[in-house]
Amino acid sequence: MLCSHILGIKFNNMRMSDVLNIIFKCISDRWKIFIIPINVDCIMKSINDELYKKIIDEADLVVPDGMPIIWASKFLNCALKERITGADLLVKIFEHSTDRQLKIFLYGTQYNVLCSAKEKIERNYSNVSVVGLYSPPFRELTEAENEEIINYINASEAEILFVALGAPKQEKWIYKNKDKLTCNVLIPCGAAIDFVAGKKERAPMWLQRLGFEWLFRLIREPKRLWRRYLIENPPFFFHVLRQKIQNYL
Repeated sequence: MLCSHILGIKFNNMRMSDVLNIIFKCISDRWKIFIIPINVDCIMKSINDELYKKIIDEADLVVPDGMPIIWASKFLNCALKERITGADLLVKIFEHSTDRQLKIFLYGTQYNVLCSAKEKIERNYSNVSVVGLYSPPFRELTEAENEEIINYINASEAEILFVALGAPKQEKWIYKNKDKLTCNVLIPCGAAIDFVAGKKERAPMWLQRLGFEWLFRLIREPKRLWRRYLIENPPFFFHVLRQKIQNYL
């Protein structure tokens, strides 16, 4: 079931268990799927970025990353069942990989963070193998460099590729290269790898449930996040209210 009325973004209305079933089905049947967790920041960026909006529209699954999305869906009478963050999805995949050895590739963030994440993942989840790591330069890649990275990922025979480049860069990179990649599951995951590595700390669960994980992150990283949370994201609620009014007209 789709909820397509949150500022034009179509969300797949399902629970975490449904998404996990689809992921493991794709791996077992050798299908390819592109999953995008969407938060308020992603929605606001998509308003003025046509390519980003196109990528979201064409993704195979779009899931709500954050309580404000859930609140907005209820306010707009198209309630989404469950918050499915990129960080939670990553961990749940590891937890549910019990029947076979799952092969994953981590792309993005800093190399020392990737190494730390690999060590912790393989220590805590015996059925998960991190078969490759790559930390790209912060500059734009040349076509030759990009092809070399694609070949490196494919050679690893990874089944799931997690890309942590920040939105919308991570989604755009996957969209550009998804037809060349042989991984079955492609997931842009934002700060999820940093959380797993212990570089960044997630908000306590009670704070997440209240919808204030953003405040926790703002306090921890004010210089990097103040503009997003205090200037760029607040208009989201105005847009949702305007959509609510338009629905009645």
